[in-house]
Amino acid sequence: MLGSDILGSDILGSNTMGSDISGSDTVETKCEPQTNGRGECAASRRHPRWNRKIEGTMKRNATTIATVLLVLLVAFFQAGKAYDDYYDDYGGEGGGPKKIVGVVDLDEITFDKIVDGSHNVLVSFVDGDNKSNDDEEEDEEEGSTESDEDSSTDFSTELETVAEKFGKHSGIILARVDAADAFDITEKLEVNSYPTLMLFQKGEKKPEKYDGEMNADKIEAFLGSKVGFPAVVEELEDIVKKFKADPSSRQDILKEAKAVVEELDEEKKNLGEYYLKVMEKVIKKGNDHVTNEAKRLSLIIEKGSALKEKLAEMKQRLDILRSFHKDEL
Repeated sequence: MLGSDILGSDILGSNTMGSDISGSDTVETKCEPQTNGRGECAASRRHPRWNRKIEGTMKRNATTIATVLLVLLVAFFQAGKAYDDYYDDYGGEGGGPKKIVGVVDLDEITFDKIVDGSHNVLVSFVDGDNKSNDDEEEDEEEGSTESDEDSSTDFSTELETVAEKFGKHSGIILARVDAADAFDITEKLEVNSYPTLMLFQKGEKKPEKYDGEMNADKIEAFLGSKVGFPAVVEELEDIVKKFKADPSSRQDILKEAKAVVEELDEEKKNLGEYYLKVMEKVIKKGNDHVTNEAKRLSLIIEKGSALKEKLAEMKQRLDILRSFHKDEL
């Protein structure tokens, strides 16, 4: 046994030395018998030169993978930016006009659920790009070289301005229909140009078509004449309604209004003071004061002769006067 062990050790040592001298890729170490099912030495290991080759290949593969991931990341970012731009321009998936706070977008399914005779609804029919047909005809006649975006009237901007004032009005719903989503509706209502505005009044079957200019001021005046103007100071809205409904109690209602104004913050208090002034004038001079003062302010605003700060104040005062509209006094 001792001789065999020595002999085995000598032979193993000579083989190991031979492998190193000959430059073999593997170095054999002592095998434990039957360490695997194929009779191979389980202690075999790779030569350092082979390890370096593997490491080099792995580094190259890692670099390639990192490059591919970077390209995919950039492509994903660009696709996301393109989608955001598309959403901003067209209002989301499927195109269509940009969303407006205070305006309900309707289609052929939802139209009858909102326009059902139980509400006052102003519906704006648009063609998706918000360009007025009148503007397109004028561009053709004048031979304009400007782009559609520069030369056309952006109706969505006007509608957005209207929504800022009437969006919270309890007596009206502002809605919009993209012709591309409601062909049957536009055909039934004989909508042939865009934008077209129709007022569906509560309890009425036939809508009233708006035939005025497509700008916010004119549309607001139209709505105000139908459903009344929203209060500039919400805390005084109910008081104004009582003031209009009960002429015999206006002195008492004025006292109530004064008490409310006293509790307002500084910004609203200035506007509240104008409410009180209008009430006092109406009590003293009659309902015609509202009409006469509204006309006077409207002329100044249209001429643009006042300073910018004064114009903003006059527009607020005009809105307050409109809430006292004589048709409702």
